[in-house]
Amino acid sequence: MNPKMENLVWFKIDMQDFRMCSNVIVNQSQNLTKTRLDEIGSWSSNQYDNSTLISVTGAFIPRFENLLNSFQNMTYPPNSEYVHNALVNSLKYETGSYKQFRNYLLSGNKKKIPSQQICYRRRSCMNKYILNSFQCLEHCNL
Repeated sequence: MNPKMENLVWFKIDMQDFRMCSNVIVNQSQNLTKTRLDEIGSWSSNQYDNSTLISVTGAFIPRFENLLNSFQNMTYPPNSEYVHNALVNSLKYETGSYKQFRNYLLSGNKKKIPSQQICYRRRSCMNKYILNSFQCLEHCNL
């Protein structure tokens, strides 16, 4: 578990703290995704072979699982379950897309189109869902 987030499991947090912690998780997730996409770019330009990208992708999975576990175990204020669950689901989709892409590479099937693209669309939808949730909470003064 992320040391910055581990204390969140043990006490109730207010909305301001919840937003701050959620933003930290979202930023960490975005940074990991950007770094991973850079690695995929290296693979696409033949700087990496499949086995290298399998290893690189495999290293990202536990990092995302740690983010997921940290946030999933965090307590949250009343009326923010919607936001909490949205971010948890977003992190699950992202972790799943990493696993699917790694499995695609492991398969060696060049004709198979990776379903990772579908997961990116899901992730995009989940991020919109999260932003809408925060806007709703702000509008309702929660």
